[in-house]
Amino acid sequence: MKNLYSFFSKLTKNILVLTLLFSCIANEPRGNSRVTRQNSTINNTNTPVGFGRALRDNPIMLSGDLALSPSVDLNTLLKSDYDFISSGATLSDTCTMSNGVSFITMPKDCFQIQLDEHALPLSNSSRKWGYDANSENFLQVHTFFHENKVIDRFHDAVYKNFTYATGASYRTAIPTTITSDYWFWSDQTDPNGDTLYIYPGCDQEDNAHFSASRWSLCYGFDSVFNQLKFAHDPTIAYHETAHALVFVMSNARNSAASTIVRVNPGYSFYDEAGALNEGWADWFSYYVNGRTHFAEWALGRFLNASRPISEADSLHIAGISTANNERLAYPSYLNYDPNAPKEVVEDIHNGGMIASHFLTAFTKDLIKTCGFTHTQAGDFVLYFMHEALAELGDLTTKAADSSAVGTVNLNTTNAYEWHKYVNPINYRRFFQTFGRYVGNTIASGATTCNGTAYNISRFESLLDNYGLLLFRTYNNNGGGSTVLSPTLGHLGPNTSVNSANRLRSVLVSKDLIEYDPSINAVKAYIVDSRISIKDTVKGFLESGLVTGISSQIPSDFRYNNNNSQVSPGEVVGVALNLYNNSNTPMAGVQVLANDWDHVKRGIASDAGKPCNNFADLFPIDSEGGTGSQEIGIPAAGDCKFTTQSNSISEIAPSCFVQISKNGATTWALQTALQTKIGLEAKDCLDPSNTENCFIRMIKGADHAFYSKIDPNKTWAQTQFGVSSSPSLSSSSLVFLEASPWIPPGTVFNCRMRVRFTNCDDCWHDLTLTPNDDYLDKDFSGDRPFKIINFNFTVIN
Repeated sequence: MKNLYSFFSKLTKNILVLTLLFSCIANEPRGNSRVTRQNSTINNTNTPVGFGRALRDNPIMLSGDLALSPSVDLNTLLKSDYDFISSGATLSDTCTMSNGVSFITMPKDCFQIQLDEHALPLSNSSRKWGYDANSENFLQVHTFFHENKVIDRFHDAVYKNFTYATGASYRTAIPTTITSDYWFWSDQTDPNGDTLYIYPGCDQEDNAHFSASRWSLCYGFDSVFNQLKFAHDPTIAYHETAHALVFVMSNARNSAASTIVRVNPGYSFYDEAGALNEGWADWFSYYVNGRTHFAEWALGRFLNASRPISEADSLHIAGISTANNERLAYPSYLNYDPNAPKEVVEDIHNGGMIASHFLTAFTKDLIKTCGFTHTQAGDFVLYFMHEALAELGDLTTKAADSSAVGTVNLNTTNAYEWHKYVNPINYRRFFQTFGRYVGNTIASGATTCNGTAYNISRFESLLDNYGLLLFRTYNNNGGGSTVLSPTLGHLGPNTSVNSANRLRSVLVSKDLIEYDPSINAVKAYIVDSRISIKDTVKGFLESGLVTGISSQIPSDFRYNNNNSQVSPGEVVGVALNLYNNSNTPMAGVQVLANDWDHVKRGIASDAGKPCNNFADLFPIDSEGGTGSQEIGIPAAGDCKFTTQSNSISEIAPSCFVQISKNGATTWALQTALQTKIGLEAKDCLDPSNTENCFIRMIKGADHAFYSKIDPNKTWAQTQFGVSSSPSLSSSSLVFLEASPWIPPGTVFNCRMRVRFTNCDDCWHDLTLTPNDDYLDKDFSGDRPFKIINFNFTVIN
């Protein structure tokens, strides 16, 4: 079994990092073998200046042999005519954007090929790029050829997008400075500047990946047949480069002048933003080469992990086709692997196939309906994607040059957190935004569909065939609010979806997700193995998802005792045992354990008490709660007022402590226990905020994701067919620190919030502003969520 992409260290016992499972071809011996020479095209340095040869496609497609030997002489797969490589002396390129009339050239190299991160760039003073196809030099030349192909295609489309958006009558997220301020590419703190480094001989087994932090692409090799290089499969180059281009599109509005922070859709394990990112990258391979299958050689030949990009692919099981009722619909096929259809695998690559298949179907529908070429249709789809990603990733929060700050992602202080965790990209949000730009352009009545308009109802019906018509409006008015205009995002026109087009897309009430009601069912699975937690925390820190843990926790995690309980001094992972009490699958389930606005603030006598005016009615007044009796217009700090700034003075940790005083038991902020036992602030988990003194959710690891929960089942039963001791990944857990100073027997309650993608009342308001999306500030509070109270006793 091999990992396709780099996860954190494997966890043991109760926790297991998810991996992609591959099986080998039964009749193919796994071992090293020599290249066998056949009739070959002579590919050497006796080529014209600037020219050489590259594999035009992957070896499977060029040979027509699905069982092609790994020892094939790649020279036999070359075409006799030359490919233009480069007129320079090194394999680097200064990228150019062009609309066919004018050109804009990047002032420095935007990408460079090196065999690996330790090698020098390949240099050829003669500028003749012909090398033996089985050599490392050829591998670099071949990779450069295909990187040029995909990046040039992208930049030409970007210039078209800019030209198309200029003077648009609708709100466009593509900035007017795109042609002068687009070349930041990577984080400005990167000493390498904005050159994308590409390593076709990267030392990675059975793996290829994009690194946003290192601004690089790594193409590895087959772990047994070492001569089989991932870079020899151009679809891998298109896919992995697409991840880099998604990063660029997502940060189109985050220029160096506005923010040094960059966004990259997706968590490090399973979440829907990551699944979508994989789907976008698969579609990008189709966008470049027009083929609806991905990675036949690099992943398909020996790893059984190639993927289709259309229902017409023969790899799909019976019952999946391009017929309206046989599409790869959400959420039924989120865990579907066409290579192992009987297995249930929660993995972003499987989860992304619904997106890739829809985008391919939509591209083909534009070709059919508008008479577009493949290139024209693909450029339109890329345009809608570019607009959607630029808007949803905007950390300046404007969403358009003409908009006010706060239109998207709450505010500039909390924008990254909103984009990454609090209101992240999921299947609903992406296709709602994508669809709005479809409606604003080719479906707006203009003549962009070859003299006519593309029918928006046709788009909605196609989206519904994939189960993705998950929204009631296109949210034209955004999610903004300010102190002076607290309902700004509910003002102005808002386009509704035609509800008659919603046939396969089913929306479910958030009230129907709950704890497992079975007798003796646990409320949560606790992971506290010392080895598991140590490896997990190390992975979190190395990835940058977590910036640090409390100094009160020993660095060797010596207090972690693997008793599946919360004990003083431990770091613990918690997976809520959630149950779907409906007749429809719930998908894109997210548990949030972060700080939120659920405590009375201000100078009132009941300031600091837990608010009890939410749906969970916890805790009652006699147990320390407050807020249910508030009357009049809510003011800042009231329980009926949701903060618009999400500042530390208005939000509170999710965990309360139970305090006994004068024979009464109440729930209170953890500062009350600190005061009661006389613990100094310096000994709290967070000395700067004693409300986090004893139990603290680890920021960056305070959320969990579940791909799907089937009807009348738990997540564990859905994934593993059992109801106890499921295999867990870090994406399934929220992580907390427990202070070594907690008196054993102390009871805590962590007020977690849960929502899911195909939820009817988690994303749009059904009461105050019917069918309009919640404002960004609402995600500081309770209304979009189902509150799940996790109550536990700390055991010594």
